[in-house]
Amino acid sequence: MTEQEIRQQILQRFYSRLAADPAARAALRRIDKGKATLADTAVLSDRAADLLGEVLGAAVLDIPEDVREAVCEGLLREQYDSTMNTCDGVLEALDSAQGLHLTPQHPGFPIERVQQLASSLTDPNAKPETIRRRASKPVATVAKSFHDSYIRINAQTRHDLGLKCYLDRVAAPGCCAWCTGIAGRYVYGEHPKDIFRRHDNCSCTVTFENGRERQDVWSKRTWDAKDPKEIERVASRPARLTQQQAEQLQENAVSRLTLAGERDIMRSIDVDDYETVTYGKGIAKEVSNVILDTMKQCERDGGFIISEISTKVVPTSTHGTPILQIEPMSNGLLKLNVNANFLAGKTLAEVDEAFRITETNVVNSLMEAVIHESGHAISIKGKTMQEIKTLYKELKNAGLPGVSDIALADGAECLAELEVLRHRGTKVSDELAAFYKKYMGRDYE
Repeated sequence: MTEQEIRQQILQRFYSRLAADPAARAALRRIDKGKATLADTAVLSDRAADLLGEVLGAAVLDIPEDVREAVCEGLLREQYDSTMNTCDGVLEALDSAQGLHLTPQHPGFPIERVQQLASSLTDPNAKPETIRRRASKPVATVAKSFHDSYIRINAQTRHDLGLKCYLDRVAAPGCCAWCTGIAGRYVYGEHPKDIFRRHDNCSCTVTFENGRERQDVWSKRTWDAKDPKEIERVASRPARLTQQQAEQLQENAVSRLTLAGERDIMRSIDVDDYETVTYGKGIAKEVSNVILDTMKQCERDGGFIISEISTKVVPTSTHGTPILQIEPMSNGLLKLNVNANFLAGKTLAEVDEAFRITETNVVNSLMEAVIHESGHAISIKGKTMQEIKTLYKELKNAGLPGVSDIALADGAECLAELEVLRHRGTKVSDELAAFYKKYMGRDYE
C-alpha cells in the first residue's frame, strides 16, 4: 500500500470514531446549523485530537517504517486544515453578527515540531510500546495546539486593530495551582505573558471585554454586559490588576507549582519527551541516561521542575556555546537545552573527558555538568523574568575566589559551581557557604 492509501485508511477509522463521539457530534450539529461559537470548535478540536492520537497509536506499528513519517505528517496536516476551515466559518459568522468584517488569520503550520515528532516514530532503539505512546498523546497534543494557535493569532489581530479590551482569566473548578494563581482581570497589554497558556486537560477560560461586550478569547462567546447574571459574574471576579500585580500573581502561581503534587498537570520532562526531541541527533543512550537520571535527582533535591527540553543552545558571550544550559521561560518554568552538536557520536567516556580537561570550572564529568546546571535552576526557580534579570545583574560582578575561574568572574556561575562542590561533599569557606545560602535559599551542606 502507498503512503496515501495507508493515510486514507487511518482517516476513515478516525472519522468513524469522531462521528460516534457524543461531544463531537453535538459540536458538529451546532456548527452545521450556524449556531456555533468557537467554544464548539474548541470541543470538536479537542475530541478530534484525542481520537486521532488513539487511532494512529493503535495503527502505527503496522505502518511500514519507510512511510511512517509521511503518514504522521500527512494526518496532522489534514487536521490542521480541518481546524482552520472550521474555525474560519464559525468566526466569520460571529464577526458578521457583530457588524465586523475581518479576515480570519491562520497561524503557520508547525512543520519543524511535526517533523521531529514524525521522525521519532521510526526510532530503531525505541520499544514498541514507546512508539505507540509517541504516536498517541504527543500527536494529540500537537493537534490541539492548532486551535489554540488560531485563537491566539486572531485575538492579537483584533488588539492590533485598535480594539481596546480587558482580559479575564477564570479558573475552572479543581484546576491546578498554576491556573488558580494566574486567574484574574488584566488590562490587555499588561497581562502575564502566559495568560493564554493551557496545559493538557485545562478547561479554564480567558475572556476579553470591548465596550458593552465581553468575548471569550477561546470560545468567542459574547454576551450583553447589562445581563444581571453577567453583572453578578463580573462582580465576583478579581479587581483589575496592574502589570506589577500581574507579575506578582504569576510569581505566586509558579511558587506553588514548584512545590506541587501529583494533581498538578505541569510536569517534568520524561524519557519520551527527551527521546522525541533528541531523536536523530546521534546522542548515545549512555549519555542521555546520565543527563536524564541526574537531572531527575537534582529536581527532587532542588525543588524545581524542568518542563521542557530543546536541542537549541544559546551561545554565551563570555564562555562560548554551552554543552548543557538552563533557560528560564516567561511562565516561570525552566527549559533544559542540550547541545546535540557537541554530544553527537561521543561515548560517555569521551564526554566525561572533555569536561575533565577543562580548567575554568570544577566540573569533571557529564554528571557534574548536569549538577552545575541544576545550581542555575535552583537560583532562579519561581522567579519572574524581571526578577531573574535583576538577580543576574546583581551577581554579574559578585564572584568569589577559592572555587574556579568562572566562579570568580560571575556570581551566578559561582553558585552553580558551589552546587557541584556541595554534591561532592567538599567543605568551603564560611564566606562561600554564606553566599550560597543567601542566593539558593538553603544551607550549604
